[in-house]
Amino acid sequence: VTALAGLESGAITPNTSFECPSAYQIGDRQFHNWNKDGEGSMTVVDAIKRSCNTRFYQAGMQTGSKAVVDMAERMGFGQPTGLPIPEMKGFVPSDAYYQQTSGHKILNGMLASICIGQ
Repeated sequence: VTALAGLESGAITPNTSFECPSAYQIGDRQFHNWNKDGEGSMTVVDAIKRSCNTRFYQAGMQTGSKAVVDMAERMGFGQPTGLPIPEMKGFVPSDAYYQQTSGHKILNGMLASICIGQ
């Protein structure tokens, strides 16, 4: 979702590189990568192959919450799949939701959490 949103919006290109460290600081919180070792600079294709969380945190913040949330909704996130099993509608948080419930738009730490769902 994050990769497609970034590419479609023009915020990133297939050749845009971000570092993929073992953790990335956002405000007063550290967001970790699954790999405890830094993996160096990665393009979007490399980041998808390696599932580099810290790269996607950065790409998501550069892309912005609106593009990421819009892409998630267009891809069907938050909607039932239509499979013949019991299921409930999911939830994709938006700037409007956070503005209404918390008095602010999606903050970078929240966006980082949204951007790494596998």
